Amino acid sequence: MQPKTGTNMLDSIVIAIPATLNNVLSFDQYIDISEADLACIFNNPEINTPIKSVKKRVPKIVGDDYYPEVLLYFWTQPVMILIKFSVSKLYFNNNLYEITNADRDAIINTLQTKLLYMDIKVSRQEILDAAVWKLEIAKNILLSNISCNAILSALDKMKFYTKLQAQTTEFRDEYKTRKKYQAGQMFSLWSKKHQLCFYNKLSEIKKDKHGVNLIKQANLTNKQVLRIEYRIFTKSDIAQVLTQYGFDNNVTFGYIFDMELCQKLLFAVWCKIVDKRKNQLKLINCDTEPLTDAFFSKQKQARTMLCTLGAIYLVDKGHSLDEIFAPFPNNSTVLQQIINTIDDCISLKKLNKRRHNGGNSKTPSKSNVLIRAFNNIYKKLAVYKPIRPTTPPL
Repeated sequence: MQPKTGTNMLDSIVIAIPATLNNVLSFDQYIDISEADLACIFNNPEINTPIKSVKKRVPKIVGDDYYPEVLLYFWTQPVMILIKFSVSKLYFNNNLYEITNADRDAIINTLQTKLLYMDIKVSRQEILDAAVWKLEIAKNILLSNISCNAILSALDKMKFYTKLQAQTTEFRDEYKTRKKYQAGQMFSLWSKKHQLCFYNKLSEIKKDKHGVNLIKQANLTNKQVLRIEYRIFTKSDIAQVLTQYGFDNNVTFGYIFDMELCQKLLFAVWCKIVDKRKNQLKLINCDTEPLTDAFFSKQKQARTMLCTLGAIYLVDKGHSLDEIFAPFPNNSTVLQQIINTIDDCISLKKLNKRRHNGGNSKTPSKSNVLIRAFNNIYKKLAVYKPIRPTTPPL
């Protein structure tokens, strides 16, 4: 399935704009440096200084309004203004709702207004031409008949590229921990270049009353929302990834603020890293009855059957497929043989049941709940409707 033109979520991003005195209206309110010292460093680039960057204080305002993070970065010439912000938080004050291409002008206007309040003046064209130094794209997936923890647990048990390190971590639900500790789970696959991570979005945004109210407003109480984020860490890596997936290696904000591009990129990453390995899910919560029947009736080679049953047992005990198959050579086909064996035994049992019932009985298949859930995620990444304030989540 090819993704259709639609929307996806450009989330956290770091953009870099060359800094001049026309952009930096004041050297006041930067952290751990005086106004005079900062002005001296800024106006004399030949000064040898150990200072890499200085951060602007976020304005103290009434309410929970979201502001970008601003730094002056001195290890380049010219000095750069680094602006780090969540595009959706800037626009919606949260990153549960998702942006579309139609939001671009309003987002740029909002960014200009808030930066001006921080004594940083940038034009619309400077924002569009700004180089993207870090990129995160994401999608919130409303799950049906399965929990986020079940998805995360399944991912934790799968086997991925050896170049990607798998990691499961916890984060605290700060608002709820006043009464009871509730840890949110996150599973990630990462390297020095990029990271693909998954977590329970609603657990993450419940950290304050604003988030709890947002969940009620979005009609997501008692729902399960899986957050998928793809993060690329440097400008050169962004260019490399764009080229790898068939896009121009244009790393400007104006080019990357394209929700069709973001959608296709996240979908392609999901297909390359996760979807092509979903057959591994057959080992998780596997019905071993067809396999034991095949073993004792000698319908399959005994050694293959014992290997398959042993792998299922270890997965059931919480071991990942990476752990289980680590002793085998990298080019080993044992994992695929095991998956094929499971398919053969299940198909054989269905055939025998149909023969026993005269071929008239349509025995319902025990469809793997996890595979159905992963197929559903695939479809929602390819073709979906965004979660917006005025529309119910789909």
